[in-house]
Amino acid sequence: MFVTYDEPRIMLFCFAFGGIAGLIYELFYIILLPTKSNVIKHVVTLIWWCVVAITFVFFNYYFHLGNFRLYKLAVILIGLLFYKNSFHKIIAFFLNRVYNKYVAYRKKLKLKKVKNVRAKKEKGTFRTNIGRNNVVYGVGGNTFLPTNKHSAKVQRNKKVG
Repeated sequence: MFVTYDEPRIMLFCFAFGGIAGLIYELFYIILLPTKSNVIKHVVTLIWWCVVAITFVFFNYYFHLGNFRLYKLAVILIGLLFYKNSFHKIIAFFLNRVYNKYVAYRKKLKLKKVKNVRAKKEKGTFRTNIGRNNVVYGVGGNTFLPTNKHSAKVQRNKKVG
């Protein structure tokens, strides 16, 4: 039944639901952020539409909005566009900054780990120090020369024969 005094309330609820659908999209946007595959993006978007449709059915039932009408869909889409053109840009900006900082932090940790592994491999080995310093050692009878302070001290304190 069409009642004119109830229509503004229904339109406001539908407009608000458009914003709620935008917030639900933000949750899915976090999943879409690191992906580059279009197939995954389309699947997640399809899942988002299904979640929004199911949520609208419960929303419609809970607030007694009546039967589904075409103007309700139009007002929901207007609310979604309003959300996307205003709040989504702000939230997406901050989500991208957080994601970029996280990726930079992970790269820094990985690079540090690689450097530590290389340093452990090079520590105390004569051949890697020759290659690194581009110096030729071992010309005389001594084939081992100290490469750092600790090994020089150990070699000085060694008792010869």
